[in-house]
Amino acid sequence: MQDDELHVYPLFVALTRPPMLMGVTQTFFIINFVTCFSILILSKNPIISIPPFFMLHIVGFLGCKKDYHFFEIILGKAELYCPNNKYWGCNSYDPE
Repeated sequence: MQDDELHVYPLFVALTRPPMLMGVTQTFFIINFVTCFSILILSKNPIISIPPFFMLHIVGFLGCKKDYHFFEIILGKAELYCPNNKYWGCNSYDPE
């Protein structure tokens, strides 16, 4: 074997992947569960909360299939959102 060959270890990807539950990340699964449980409480009918759970789960599954950290990126963007960004050109929460 030559010294300049690249060695790839597929186990490395598995160790850096976030914890998964039913094909989606735990964060997305909890958000999906809380959303559908809220629908259940508001509607008082368990049949109404089942289709949104599966539809959101399919969206989450397709997103996680593309990139495991997809939802962490979206949540990070949501935390950094500032409505005054367009006006001031930076994140500023001061109205003056």
